[in-house]
Amino acid sequence: MSATDARLKGFREGWAAKTPGKAHYFRRFEAGGARSLCGAQDGPAGYLIDAGSSTRCKRCETLAAQLAKDVPRP
Repeated sequence: MSATDARLKGFREGWAAKTPGKAHYFRRFEAGGARSLCGAQDGPAGYLIDAGSSTRCKRCETLAAQLAKDVPRP
């Protein structure tokens, strides 16, 4: 599978990578951009690739866990 095939279409939020290697937890923001929770990575959401089994950013893991706790339960 090529890097183009692995691009995430319709991406909103979750684990992804800009390049193979370290994965970050990204959230979409204005005009189709995405930024990692830790702030180390940003770019067009259409160019993110599936994180697969990549090593996860420790700071993003911590912040994503905090987000999950803060989400109201129905």
